[in-house]
Amino acid sequence: MDSRLDILWLIICAALVFVMQAGFLCLESGLVRAKNSFNVAIKNTLDCCLASAMFWAFGYGMMFGTTRAGWIGANEGFAPDGISEPGFFMFQLMFCGTAATILSGAVAERTRLFGYMVMVVLLAGVLYPVFGHWAWAEGGLLQTRGFLDFAGASVVHGAGGWFALAAVMVIGPRIGRFGPEANKLQGHNLVLAALGVLLIWFGWFGFNGGSGFAFDDRVPTILITTFLAGAVGGLAGIIFSRMTSRAVKVEDALNGVLAGLVAITPCCNIIDPAATIPIATIAAWLSSGATRMLDRLKIDDVVGAVPVHAVAGAWGVLCVALFGHQDAFREGFTRWDQFVVQSQGALACFALFFGGGYVCIRLINRVFCLRVSAEDEIAGLNYAEHDATTGVADLVSDMRACEITGDLHQRARIEPHTEAGQLAIQYNRVLDKVVDREAMLKEAHSANEDLQSFAQLAAHDLKAPLRAVSSFANYLCEDVQSGNLDEVEAYTGRIVNGADRMTQLVNDLLEYAEAGRKDDTHETVDLGVVAEDALLLLSEVCSEADAQISVTAMPTVNGNATGLTQLMQNLIGNAIKFRGQDAPPQIMVSAQGDSGTWQVRVSDNGIGIDPSHFETIFEPLKRLHGTSRFEGSGLGLSNCRKIVEAHGGRIWAETGDGGLGTSICFTLPTAASASRVVS
Repeated sequence: MDSRLDILWLIICAALVFVMQAGFLCLESGLVRAKNSFNVAIKNTLDCCLASAMFWAFGYGMMFGTTRAGWIGANEGFAPDGISEPGFFMFQLMFCGTAATILSGAVAERTRLFGYMVMVVLLAGVLYPVFGHWAWAEGGLLQTRGFLDFAGASVVHGAGGWFALAAVMVIGPRIGRFGPEANKLQGHNLVLAALGVLLIWFGWFGFNGGSGFAFDDRVPTILITTFLAGAVGGLAGIIFSRMTSRAVKVEDALNGVLAGLVAITPCCNIIDPAATIPIATIAAWLSSGATRMLDRLKIDDVVGAVPVHAVAGAWGVLCVALFGHQDAFREGFTRWDQFVVQSQGALACFALFFGGGYVCIRLINRVFCLRVSAEDEIAGLNYAEHDATTGVADLVSDMRACEITGDLHQRARIEPHTEAGQLAIQYNRVLDKVVDREAMLKEAHSANEDLQSFAQLAAHDLKAPLRAVSSFANYLCEDVQSGNLDEVEAYTGRIVNGADRMTQLVNDLLEYAEAGRKDDTHETVDLGVVAEDALLLLSEVCSEADAQISVTAMPTVNGNATGLTQLMQNLIGNAIKFRGQDAPPQIMVSAQGDSGTWQVRVSDNGIGIDPSHFETIFEPLKRLHGTSRFEGSGLGLSNCRKIVEAHGGRIWAETGDGGLGTSICFTLPTAASASRVVS
């Protein structure tokens, strides 16, 4: 470098190359799934740190030190504080970081962080400076043969690409990528990936523009060819994608840009700008074709690093001989001579980074196990490697937990003011609907079972009076036909009794169906007035049985007056009906309050109920005595239970005071605390 301007230009170009590091971070983070984005970003950051430290410590000396038979350089020593050309060192340092970061995207989503760093040490600390010495150092094996690679299509991009191919073949494809249920495993943010490509494209001005190590007349042409290569490559990628599939794939367009840039890198200083068109076009097509070939071979390169950097890089190395100005070749070289040398360089790059890399990576894998467990891969490396998640990942985790446990009451965590939070809110709403629907289905199923049981009991109870009516009607017809009229009156009476019995049963069934439904109004009801109305309706029955009924002070409750009147009428009526033979009915209606609830008790001195039947007497059509002794359909207490439950209370039976008779108790909410509307 002859002037301060050259040094300044080289420093600016080094900074531009460093911008490519940010571009690779965005590109690779966008092309992976969200659950692995943090992991890829930190790998891009750490490989730059590690590669830079190794290149300063010993890599620069290995690459540009005094040659040892053309194989390796060795005169700068360890940690060279006295580097003779700091500007040149800074520029080459950025190149080393770029070569290292190509690896991270190819092996993304299934590689341990520690194992990845070991591979970076091998690539950037050992293999890269060795091949760099062969190609660029004075006296290097390839340099002495006349090999040309202006800005590193083989040294940088071929190095990272072929090493990445070896790594993905050893580590294997991601779970679900290939096989019967193959999935493309789409990247989560193609916008971020596109931004990464633009940053890389911008940084490439420094990558190629600074490789002449001088700010001279060649720089504008180099920058023009560099920019055109990216543009033509992108267009070629779009054309190829449209020709091979129905839609234009974003990845083809983005990788087309990068393939064009890689291919122009070794020859941008010795070609005419027009040559950019075939070079970049073929590079983009080779890259897209290689991507599809890897898929057919079931080799999982997440971001397309191998097609873009290795395949397009090899093509670019050959383009030096195919399109370069012949006066740039070694003196006396024909294009064929240069093509042979360029081919030797491309093969040497493949042999060292793929062949040597494959052997070394297999050995490393035996010691460190480069791949994460299947559980960690499914969970995502953000969480498995860094204990970090995203809102979407948390939502998916909550949904999977719900799926595994089957607990539909388990709700997703909500992160406010985020897209994932909005999805969680909507997911929880859907779960609420599902739970409600499930409850409705269970209730409907239970109701259907009750209905079937009830229908069987009702049919059984209706059959007896129906058979009686049918039988006595037949007897009546026979006697009338025979002229025997002695039993006509008796038969007619029994027919009327059977019809009355069926009418009563049908009326009771209708009453049971309507119990608790007659009026859904919610109002304040005085139970004292309810008791008076019930006694008024039962006045004739009370008089015939000489019943003695006392009602204590009754509370005010919240409920339906009509339903409560029916409740009180049924309970008092039952107490009168099931009276003993030795004494007239004595009935006590009382109430007492307890924590916002009133407990009402209707006690009698009747025949009583065996405690073993306390749980069953409230079932529909349940009778403890035959109809010959006590008339009734067995629906009275069932109606009472429906009315009480419609008011939010409960009903039960107890043995009467002194072991005589029965007490039917039920609860109702007070007017102040009640909040349930009769339904």
